[in-house]
Amino acid sequence: MSGLIQQGKHPAKADPTSYELGEDQNGKPFAFLSFDIVDGPDKGRTIGGYFYLTDAAKDYSIERLRNAGATFPGGDIFDPAGIGSSDCQIVVEHDEHNGKTSAKIKFVNKRGGGGVKAENKLSDGGKQRFRDTFKADLLATGSKAKGPEAQLKIDDGDIPF
Repeated sequence: MSGLIQQGKHPAKADPTSYELGEDQNGKPFAFLSFDIVDGPDKGRTIGGYFYLTDAAKDYSIERLRNAGATFPGGDIFDPAGIGSSDCQIVVEHDEHNGKTSAKIKFVNKRGGGGVKAENKLSDGGKQRFRDTFKADLLATGSKAKGPEAQLKIDDGDIPF
């Protein structure tokens, strides 16, 4: 299989044998972990990620490692216990650097996570406010489907909420 892993969400499982800690050329600490994609068009492929442990990034990185199953018994960052014990979802994006495009892990989420939490879902009144607020903006952007017969039509009856 050639080419980059597709951008987007992929069900995955972390490989505990790949877990390593190190420092980059500037002395910034990081954890490396690779993930096996377990479903979808890229099933069977592997991608690794660097999770920086600087003061600014460590909270996010530790959360990503925990979403991959890490429990860090006794608070030991070197103990990969739990990694790979649960499925997770990785979000892959393509990144260009020095004229070369590569796939990289942007997020590691708990499997089944994401979406809108129940407490954040819109009520009927909230849906109408959104509809009213964004209708003019959407029409003003001139968004039109391609093709000679295509026209932007917004009919409140067509909106599924």
